[in-house]
Amino acid sequence: MTKEEIKKWKIKPNIDPYDGSKIKTSIVLNSKYAQLYEKFINELTSGLTPTDIINPKKIENIRKQLPTDHIYVLNDIDYLKKLKEKYNDPEEDKWIDFLVKQKKLLYGKEQILDKKGYTVYDHLFMHFYLIKNKEHFKHYDIKKTYINSQEFLYETIENQIKLVKTNDMDCYEVIDSMLKFTSEENKGINFQVKRTTLIPDKWPYYVPPLLNLFIQYVYEISYYLMPIQTLNAKIYHDYFLYGNKISKLELDNKKKIEYIDNSIEYNKYRLKTILNLILGSMYNSNNTEKIDIKTFLKILWGQVKNVIFEKELYYNRIRFYRPASDEETFYSNIAKDIGDEEIKNIKMFFVSSLFDIETIHKESQEHNNVLYEPVIDPYNNLPEPPKMPRVPIISQALQRYKMTSHIKGKNAEKEKVLKEYLEKDKEFKKELKSYDKKLKEYNDQYLDKKLSPYFYEFK
Repeated sequence: MTKEEIKKWKIKPNIDPYDGSKIKTSIVLNSKYAQLYEKFINELTSGLTPTDIINPKKIENIRKQLPTDHIYVLNDIDYLKKLKEKYNDPEEDKWIDFLVKQKKLLYGKEQILDKKGYTVYDHLFMHFYLIKNKEHFKHYDIKKTYINSQEFLYETIENQIKLVKTNDMDCYEVIDSMLKFTSEENKGINFQVKRTTLIPDKWPYYVPPLLNLFIQYVYEISYYLMPIQTLNAKIYHDYFLYGNKISKLELDNKKKIEYIDNSIEYNKYRLKTILNLILGSMYNSNNTEKIDIKTFLKILWGQVKNVIFEKELYYNRIRFYRPASDEETFYSNIAKDIGDEEIKNIKMFFVSSLFDIETIHKESQEHNNVLYEPVIDPYNNLPEPPKMPRVPIISQALQRYKMTSHIKGKNAEKEKVLKEYLEKDKEFKKELKSYDKKLKEYNDQYLDKKLSPYFYEFK
């Protein structure tokens, strides 16, 4: 009998096929629409084998038997033209001019079944089929097409639904809720970075989905900048693609290049989706503005910049108290990787940096097969310089005790640990003085007299 209800609901998605009551189109998981979608998709997928689950023909056959009213489609609106008309500062708003040149990418059509537009997204099918069966999608091309390319969007939408605490919203309404703000002074929940329960050594703030959507893309760009700044032959990072760690040791040169190509294409699509989703949603179908666009964008770019800097400062502070993890080192170096000028003009950096990175990547391939004979400096025979002593590390808990014990009182066990630390610190300072003396002697003896002739050419 369920198959008959599925057919009835496919024809009339806003009518309950069981009792004839009206249903609002919604992507909220506990809504009546989503519950019917889950019930019927479970019926259609019962008995599928793991091979069937990842078969593209079967995937689309299941999808087309269900309603598609909930699928988000950004229709053909030339929002870049509208933005260009609104802004008239040629120096400040070069980022819009740059995007106009990328219209082919941003306005490239996507399609799911009969739904076609600049960006097309099916949240319910993503949740109840693709994410649910994610473990079966092991083939790279299929996983890229159906899950990886839009998983960041799925997470953003789900987090926004939690933020606004809604029971019944379609995808358009959820995205529109991301555009809401009160004023520059009282920005509202989409820009409110709130302190959360303190987790040791983790940045203790909640970042709303809208800001996180933009900030995470900036972090993706930073993965490219690190190898560029160290003049690596290839712009490769272990976490290049979808956050999955693939060590460069696992790939040969050809695979690395292919991996970088895929990563750049993915981030182009990610950039396209972010801009279409936010900039394209600021206008009604009749081209009128839904919000005060200039104020919204001023708040958005400012908050993106502020969060990046605050997070970087936090991780820089905790590095003084203990060795940093790879993740902490990454965040503490973000500002160094990006640079002051790029952060200052975060808009232009956000929209253009990936294309510059792509150019560097392509140019590096032109010289990829050129072999160079090493030049050995015959004067490179100096002894090892003296090694700097290691600074003793004090834990956050002990540092806190040290600063507050005169107020809260002494603790015998902690006093013992603190005494050990202070002795190590005293010894370190002695060793540091000795190191400075030895380093000066080394420099005077070797670096002033026995430099290679190659260095003297530049004196």
